Amino acid sequence: CCCKQPLTSQRQQRGCRTWGEAGAWAPIVILVLLIGYSYYVYVVTFSSQYLLHRLGRRTQSGLYIAFYNLLLPLTMACYVKAIVMDPGDTACYRLIPAGQPIPAAGDDKRPVKQVTTGRFCGVCQAPKPDRTHHCSVCQMCVLKMDHHCVWLNTCIGFKNYKSFILLLLWGFVWCAFVTATLMQILIWQLATSQLFGNSVQFLIVCIFALGLGLCCLTLFSFHVYLIVKGRTTIEHIERNDARREGRQVAPWTSWSLGWRKNLRQVIGSNPALWLLPWNNSLGDGVTFQRHQGALQPA
Repeated sequence: CCCKQPLTSQRQQRGCRTWGEAGAWAPIVILVLLIGYSYYVYVVTFSSQYLLHRLGRRTQSGLYIAFYNLLLPLTMACYVKAIVMDPGDTACYRLIPAGQPIPAAGDDKRPVKQVTTGRFCGVCQAPKPDRTHHCSVCQMCVLKMDHHCVWLNTCIGFKNYKSFILLLLWGFVWCAFVTATLMQILIWQLATSQLFGNSVQFLIVCIFALGLGLCCLTLFSFHVYLIVKGRTTIEHIERNDARREGRQVAPWTSWSLGWRKNLRQVIGSNPALWLLPWNNSLGDGVTFQRHQGALQPA
């Protein structure tokens, strides 16, 4: 972020974050503990004690440990990045309504952005750019807000959306790998009646990975659909609500520029960084190019 004042300080002053509340961190702590347990069972008990020392499958054990230690850190890097990264706090900019003179900066070194939407947040007492929404949990306006995620204890917005998407992708790949390799051994044990003393642990981790993997796959598929359509979760819900209630969808709410451009807006234009949690999304989160032919609001 471009703010001179630390974002954590800003959020504490504005009451914008619930990080100090134990309840807000509970889902993250539970998930991390489950992942830590699965790491011990898979790497130590399964790959080392069972495959290597009991069955003597040195190559298989080494490959499993290597792939696991590649996929899990990549998944966790996306997870941590999505949590600690500013989702797009509008306080990073000095937002000035279009047509108004820009006041002297003084000690405020934040970049100035003119807002042409005419929208205003009564809580933050500041202009609201297009696609910006106020989060009642984080108590701040978030640029291109998608949703608030309890499993990350933060909003998903313009700046951490790519990390969130990659978390779902790599989380699914990691879970699929764990599920496939453990299920293969469990089926073999049942077929040969050679159950290991820790087979119950294998089954628990397999079920955990299967359930988590299905959740990641479902969410990832949904968000790929949203990206292709050029929408956020909030915009998708608003459009569906309008159609269900028989209201006409506002023509200026279409932000789709075609699936290729929509995709690049999120993952960036450098293919080498597409699958890495590197914040290279296009734009500034304040202004967005509209769909060709979309009308401006009156």
